[in-house]
Amino acid sequence: MAILVLWATLVSAQEQVVKLITVIGAKQVSQEAILLASGIRAGEKPNEEAVLAAQEAIERMGFFKRVAIERNADELVVRVQEWPVVEKVEISGNQAISSAELTKVLAIEVGKIFNSREMVARVKSVRDLYQRKGFFGDVLEVGFSIENPNTLAIQVLEMTVNSLVPYGNKRTRTDIIERLLFTKVGKPFNRNTWQSDIRRLHATNWFDDVKSFSHESSPGRLDLVPAVLEAKTGEWSAGLATEPGSPVVGTFSIAERNLMGTGQSLAFRGAQGLKTRGPSLEVEYGNPFLTANNLTLAASIYSRFSYRFAGLGLENGEDPIGEENLGERRVGATVGVAKALDTNTTAQAGLRIEDVKAAGSLSQGNPGIARQSGALASLIFGLTRNRRDSDVAPSKGDWFKLGVEPGFSRITQVGGSLKGTTGIGDHTFLKTTAEYRAYWGLDPSRTDEGLEKSSRIFALRVRYGSLLGNAPFSEQFFVGGTDSVRGYAQDRYWGSQMFVATLEYRHTLNRDLGIVGFVDYGGAWGGYGGLSDFTQSKRMNLHIGYGIGINYKVPRLGPLRIDFGADRSGRIRTHFQIATPF
Repeated sequence: MAILVLWATLVSAQEQVVKLITVIGAKQVSQEAILLASGIRAGEKPNEEAVLAAQEAIERMGFFKRVAIERNADELVVRVQEWPVVEKVEISGNQAISSAELTKVLAIEVGKIFNSREMVARVKSVRDLYQRKGFFGDVLEVGFSIENPNTLAIQVLEMTVNSLVPYGNKRTRTDIIERLLFTKVGKPFNRNTWQSDIRRLHATNWFDDVKSFSHESSPGRLDLVPAVLEAKTGEWSAGLATEPGSPVVGTFSIAERNLMGTGQSLAFRGAQGLKTRGPSLEVEYGNPFLTANNLTLAASIYSRFSYRFAGLGLENGEDPIGEENLGERRVGATVGVAKALDTNTTAQAGLRIEDVKAAGSLSQGNPGIARQSGALASLIFGLTRNRRDSDVAPSKGDWFKLGVEPGFSRITQVGGSLKGTTGIGDHTFLKTTAEYRAYWGLDPSRTDEGLEKSSRIFALRVRYGSLLGNAPFSEQFFVGGTDSVRGYAQDRYWGSQMFVATLEYRHTLNRDLGIVGFVDYGGAWGGYGGLSDFTQSKRMNLHIGYGIGINYKVPRLGPLRIDFGADRSGRIRTHFQIATPF
């Protein structure tokens, strides 16, 4: 009997009309807004489920720490405890991203009541910001300070580097490897920086392979291991080659690119042709850690004999003055320093000094050649931005370099087509170059453990050069041949301005063999006049070359490239080169 009475009482209470709804505890949020969110109106008969739904709806407003609805006969009492008004935001635990930037993306308005519902989206925006910048970060805790109840305290957890221990290096010193890495122990981990570090280790050519291993030893603490397989860095070689003007050339080379595990390099190279006047000799030295702040040094001294103009007369089967007069010897030195400004950007500065002496007699006025003797000096400044995934075999990213070279020349003698000109004397010039490269891989993106993965790749290179002042003939821009517009004779076009664009499709067939399709479009103009049948243009005149190539990786030598290029008339030339051109 008592149970029946209680059941009747409950049913009566649930079906009773609500005549009054009272809100207690609201200061910043209007009662009207709370009642509107609840969905219950005076005059209705809400059951227990409707009251519970109303409470949840008010909680979803996000303005309240606690919400409770009590029912007293025909009255509903809504008790709320508001979040404080935010007067200040304090962020802790962040190194990678400034508090100002995090505060901006959180978009919490000071002077207004805190809203916990909006924090869900705001926390996600923080994660997204870290992700965009290559970091790993999250909001660990959000709350109000006990000492300052109107101060919103936000604690951030960032992934930091707990340890970084190279593995597998037996010859290369560990501290040398660590100096190459921008990723540091105790600093926030950045995946882009780490991938650049792995790429930089690959680019040294000290290692046959570089892999990355990582382990999160505790929340927010990452252990990193760059595992390397050291390569044989000391090499010597001797052989025979051919070049214009000399059918047989003997060559030799002795080089060490990781001297005593310090990363320094030293090389001695030489060549002697059957018809060249004396050997070509060169000594090169490099030090990637010249100073404590990783200033890089590269220097060389050389005496080279070359046949720059040999092809001009011999191209049509002519030998206008004899091969012994087609060469020039350059004796000089270069020295340059470079400094990494960040993980992708490097600044360079250097000096080049040369003494140039044309072979044979300069008294001949044959129009088929251009010959000058004198001295040359120039300063070289450059800025490079490298955002490729690999320096060895890039499949995505881009690369840009801007170069400026002010120079001075003292021409003492002229001959050939230049005889009788006003070229003798002191002159100054300014050479400016810009180059951009971009890569689009058709395979899935590589990880930092798979930088050498073969890909189907589109590669683009665009170059422009401008030369102001009075520069020697050999300081002009030359276009045509292996490294510019294939299908044309080497250095076929020259001038004070240059533009070349190249698009390649690279398809790897297996680990060592690949094929390439290419289109080159460019030219040079506005310089010295034509020589023999090599007519030149004073105005922009661009030429197209196209063809296919074969790329084969030769052990210890690297990629060997053979290109078959056709000019606009369909004439095909074969071009050889070691290493991928870009």
